[in-house]
Amino acid sequence: MRLPSDEFVINVHKLRRMSLVVVCGAVDLTNIHLLADAVDHLGYREVPLLLDLSAVRYIDSTGLHLIRRVYDQCAGKNVPFAMVANAMVRRLCALLSLTTVIPIFATTALARDHFGAEQSAH
Repeated sequence: MRLPSDEFVINVHKLRRMSLVVVCGAVDLTNIHLLADAVDHLGYREVPLLLDLSAVRYIDSTGLHLIRRVYDQCAGKNVPFAMVANAMVRRLCALLSLTTVIPIFATTALARDHFGAEQSAH
């Protein structure tokens, strides 16, 4: 039985200087294709991609694998990528050493500042 707090929601925002994908709920095998489609639909534009998982309450290995795949695809196209994540997601990413390659922030504001600093360095 799924509770209302288990609802899986994805919001995609094509902003002028950034693509933002906000995910809420549980990310698992039953819905990972929806998240993959949402990210792929952005087409890896030439603007930074920010994946906001701060409202994710559960993520399984398929979700963690997708994070790495998205990072790799962004890196291959020279598109800056970062994440916003809650403590649970950050802890899982650290266990898998994703934090050594992917910039992960506690807030959207910090991630936006990172992109601003990164763009001004070029």
